[in-house]
Amino acid sequence: MLNRRQFIEFGTKGIAAYALADTFTNFEVLGQQAVIPRNTAKTCIFIQMIGGPTHLETWDAKPGSWTPPDLDIRNYTGGVTMSNKLFPLLSQHANSLVLLRSVEAWEASHDRAQYYVQTAYAKNPAFQRERPSLGAVVAYELGRNKRPSEVLPSFIGINASPIGPGFLSAEFAPFNVGSGGNGIGTLIHPQGRDRFLRRYSMLQDLDQSLRTSPYDKEMQDLNNFNASARSLMYNDVVDSMFRFTTAERDRFGNSGFGNACIVARNIIKADLGARFVTIMQTGWDQHNGLFAPNNGGNIYNLGRQFDMGIGPLMDDLKASPAPGGRTGSLFDSTLIIAMGDFGRTPGNLNSGGGRDHYRNVQAVLMAGGGARGPKVIGQTDANGARIIDFGWSQQRTIRMEDITATMYSALGINWTKTIGDTPSGRRYEYVQYASHGLYSPVDEIF
Repeated sequence: MLNRRQFIEFGTKGIAAYALADTFTNFEVLGQQAVIPRNTAKTCIFIQMIGGPTHLETWDAKPGSWTPPDLDIRNYTGGVTMSNKLFPLLSQHANSLVLLRSVEAWEASHDRAQYYVQTAYAKNPAFQRERPSLGAVVAYELGRNKRPSEVLPSFIGINASPIGPGFLSAEFAPFNVGSGGNGIGTLIHPQGRDRFLRRYSMLQDLDQSLRTSPYDKEMQDLNNFNASARSLMYNDVVDSMFRFTTAERDRFGNSGFGNACIVARNIIKADLGARFVTIMQTGWDQHNGLFAPNNGGNIYNLGRQFDMGIGPLMDDLKASPAPGGRTGSLFDSTLIIAMGDFGRTPGNLNSGGGRDHYRNVQAVLMAGGGARGPKVIGQTDANGARIIDFGWSQQRTIRMEDITATMYSALGINWTKTIGDTPSGRRYEYVQYASHGLYSPVDEIF
């Protein structure tokens, strides 16, 4: 849960606001190609598995001399393989999964790889402050014309600290929250609602001249924060999204990741304007003791936490009707992506009983939001060391740029768009080189 200082500090970064005109959203945005996005999803839940999970034991599971007998790797329809020991609940949704196994990472160091996963760009100090995260781009595209009732920020991070909006307005920054289950206490003024409303009214009167356009960016970000924070305060519906019972906590595994999945479910079900939700699960940098019982960070424990979070999340999304006149369930309108920094060294374990960084092969899970499982795209060799079948129309490895284009397409966003009038004057591409056809959606998932 945010403390008061964090909540106020977040105001300097901004959260979504809809009451004020925003001159910093009116960029020169051009679609470079007449593409037709799939538009199969309304929202995206992006699960970033921090540290980089081993593909050989997760989304490209294959038995070998290194495999403990109790891992229980099973075959499912469509070529899907999965450890029933690690993922018994997720395995029940095997027919809904699309597993990308011909993915290649650009980076093999955590900091640079995590930046790439969040932005689809290489980390360049010259442009680092300018480039927005994927969630900020989604918020910019889908969060500018909300209904008055859609009070939630478009981009929400749960147990996460995603990269911000870059040159975009701070109203498209992530609203970062915890998953304690006790609401957000900072949305209630300690001296009561009436006193807060009087003070807020006085502030509006005093600042009226300052709130006259044109703003500079800092002043506008502050006004955006005030207006948006006001819309969230004393809102019982908003507060209820961040509260859950002991029974729910237990059902989702009673972990930080499981609790984050509860909050994500509540946010998606509420349909109050959130379009991109990021969850981070740490601990996947397993250089040592991958299967060691005395290692609290072994894959059994990490897998259990992941499974007990994502399994019930998918259960509940499938059981809820889609919003806004869409057919099917919330699962059908919510694209779920789970991936890490990169892959891990293939074949036998290292001397520490773990796996090291490996960028040549990575595997990614997708489900819902138009992803039509069960399906496997791409194939690696017996040791998971080399891609031997790309499995899609471009006949090359899948890169983060392609995954980003796929996500944008599912959300109805033209992935070839560019913005010309950035602070540096350098054109920003939603997906780097996509306007030239170098990167494109992996349409085989749909």
